Amino acid sequence: MKWPAFAILALMTLAGCKSGDGSPSLPVSYSAIHSGTEGIKIEFLPNGPPENLQAGEEAGVDYKISLKISNKGAADVDSGLLAIIYNPDYIRVEDASREVSLLGRGPANPPGTVIFEFFSSQTLPFTEVQSKKRETKITAVACYRYSTESLSDTCIDADLLNINMKQKACVPKSLAFSGQGAPVAVVKIEPEMLPDGSGSSITAVRPQYTVHIKNVGLGQVVSGEAVQALCTEAILEPRALNMVGITASLSEKGLDCSPNPVRLESGEGKVRCIASEAVPASTPSYNTPLLVKLSYGYMSSESKKVTITKTE
Repeated sequence: MKWPAFAILALMTLAGCKSGDGSPSLPVSYSAIHSGTEGIKIEFLPNGPPENLQAGEEAGVDYKISLKISNKGAADVDSGLLAIIYNPDYIRVEDASREVSLLGRGPANPPGTVIFEFFSSQTLPFTEVQSKKRETKITAVACYRYSTESLSDTCIDADLLNINMKQKACVPKSLAFSGQGAPVAVVKIEPEMLPDGSGSSITAVRPQYTVHIKNVGLGQVVSGEAVQALCTEAILEPRALNMVGITASLSEKGLDCSPNPVRLESGEGKVRCIASEAVPASTPSYNTPLLVKLSYGYMSSESKKVTITKTE
């Protein structure tokens, strides 16, 4: 869900509102929605399938793979791919992949969307004369495009030489975050006011921000364009792994970010975003919104071990 910056800031102030009778109301603020570190979460329902399955020498047994799929994050998933990975020597699954779409958390739906998906499956007959038991794993994977939004107030201080004798309204400082309702997060932003000019002739500054990004989820990051290949037999180019796109704006004016996209190394990366317009040195310090958006593909998964026993 997309939010204009002015609406976001207004929503962030709602947490302390009260209803007409004085009791606390329950507005859903932007910061409440954009919290946590999950996107799509997959869960096997009880006995879907059971941990202990059966198969005979001539025929297998039918079972259902039953899944609960939840969008725990703040972004919508449109036409994601849900697939079942299994050992074809032991199990057969009919129509093992399908598209899924789930709305993210929002004011009208704070918990996010939950759906249930069912796959028809069958154990295969035992062909090994000596074997009476098989152990295998069934894995459900979801591959989808996702996004992250980080909104914060940042201080613009153009008076690097401290010429202005008035007390400053704010001082630039680094910001740390834990999560924004997505598996890839902005974990830190470091501001820097770059001078235009030198010595005593600094006439303006250009705000620059070093944005630190981290895969805080349990899944795999890939470029948004290549995400479908994660859940299919299509060839996935190695260079598509761990790629995250970024856009940023300061006071709703776009920043130039580089590198873009950025490759995460060991799950982490950093990007520098700089303002194209300089701020005159005579400008008093002030706070203004800094909005950072990340775009990427992601794969979430969940596995279940099962034992297949030969029936006599």
